[in-house]
Amino acid sequence: LYTLEKITIEFQEIIGFKLIEVISQEKDSAVLTFFDNENFRYIKYYGIPHFEAIYMTEKFSKKRSNFSVLFPQITNEFLQDVSLISDTRVICLTFMKYKLYFLLFGNGQNNLILTNFEDVVIDSLENSKELIGTHFKIPPSNLFDLKNLPSDLTIKKALSYSNLLLNQFYSDNFFNLLKIDSNKKVAEFSSEEIADIINKAKEYVGSINKSQKFYLISNSKGEKFLSLIPLESIGVIEYVSDKVSNLVSKVLSFRFQQNKYNELFKRIKKLAEQDFKSIKKKYDAYANEQMKVQLAEKYREYGDLIYSAPQNLKAKGKAEIILSDFQGTQKKIELNPKLTLIENAEKFYEKSKNLIKNVNIMSMQKQRIEEQYLFAEKRLTELKQCENLSQLEEHIKKYSNFYKVKMAKEEKEISEKFKKFQLSDDAILYVGKDAKNNDELTFGFGKANDYWFHIRGASGSHCILKYTATGKPPKEIIEKAASIAAYYSSQRNGKYIPVVYTQKKYVRKPKGANAGAVVISKEEVIMVEPKLFETNN
Repeated sequence: LYTLEKITIEFQEIIGFKLIEVISQEKDSAVLTFFDNENFRYIKYYGIPHFEAIYMTEKFSKKRSNFSVLFPQITNEFLQDVSLISDTRVICLTFMKYKLYFLLFGNGQNNLILTNFEDVVIDSLENSKELIGTHFKIPPSNLFDLKNLPSDLTIKKALSYSNLLLNQFYSDNFFNLLKIDSNKKVAEFSSEEIADIINKAKEYVGSINKSQKFYLISNSKGEKFLSLIPLESIGVIEYVSDKVSNLVSKVLSFRFQQNKYNELFKRIKKLAEQDFKSIKKKYDAYANEQMKVQLAEKYREYGDLIYSAPQNLKAKGKAEIILSDFQGTQKKIELNPKLTLIENAEKFYEKSKNLIKNVNIMSMQKQRIEEQYLFAEKRLTELKQCENLSQLEEHIKKYSNFYKVKMAKEEKEISEKFKKFQLSDDAILYVGKDAKNNDELTFGFGKANDYWFHIRGASGSHCILKYTATGKPPKEIIEKAASIAAYYSSQRNGKYIPVVYTQKKYVRKPKGANAGAVVISKEEVIMVEPKLFETNN
């Protein structure tokens, strides 16, 4: 909240500027372009869950395509005022006829909402169909009253959810300074102690509000965050600026990079571990080499003893036989009752021969397998030491021959399982082949934030859209994916077909449902013409 207050102050600079356009190039995001006949300023808004942010910059590169224009009603309007709604994470830009609200609540409540001066919603970035025409109300903050903090909560949580709004890092720093156990419950403090803590907390908040320098801090977990005061007890100061927007941009960039790193690291680690386990299995087999030699010798001895037995060697029906070896020790030998004694002896000879052959082959391969094992172990160890995207990319480059082959094989396996359509450099659509395959595609291959497509009200293939760029896929990608989903449905020969799309996290399979049957909790519908595109594989 304190960062948003500083952001709001910085935005005062563009009061009187004309809004040239509002566009969206990525999912849950928008860029507002302002101009005062001399200078451009850009407000960037991200409502992406866990990446909520808003800041101002002097530079912005607009894509030549794959963007959509938002809120044409306020194009060429002059900005009249900028304000932060009290005790909320909502910034309001006021124009001559309209108000534009930036919601940064998290938990799926982020949005960009355009209203008139009566707060009737005219348009919104998300859920516009449900919101247009309704009266916009800012969700209540439901903050705790400092005079009546809940006694069953820890003092840290009670203050964090009061109107002091101390986040985790500020709270940790504050209680470290006071040398107070922040996990003690409110009820464990006397009323005088609570009053003293609240007064000191207010002073602490005052120091935050007065700050004119802003800090990029990195803690022991490798997390980077913005602070309005130097939190040396929490982490190391990496950068200092007098523009809070600069640091918001840096932290957001780091988080996007970290997210990309996490996803790539998970994929690469899986490939490296699979290879290591496979080679280790062969390597560990050498530990059993001597046991196989001993077993081979035992089987040969069994064959020799049976042949020397003073019995009818053509007799069948025995499950076991007890014979004395050449030292006079009795040996109990299990037999196959369906075979004669001679046939059982020959089986033991065959087993002995195969074991010796296997041991000889393994001995010849031993050096090569040992080298492969050590190399795979080294590669996996180095991978686990990669702490950021740059190091990970260098690692992949170093072992490019290995990863290229493994990734190509992985892609081939996926392509063989599902139909695949390359819709753009950043977008691949996968299409199920039958009901069982649909389930595998949606619930085995699809990830929570992937986009899921299906013909509405009829039978058809499930489709999963993998979009690797940041944000929501652009409209033309959505339309192409929907057209393919319509083509692979029972309504292929129709003119314009309704197709449902949503994120995979809103798709679930009811218990006991038939293969391919799903339930959707949130959806959008688009009308498209069923067709394919030349980019399919």
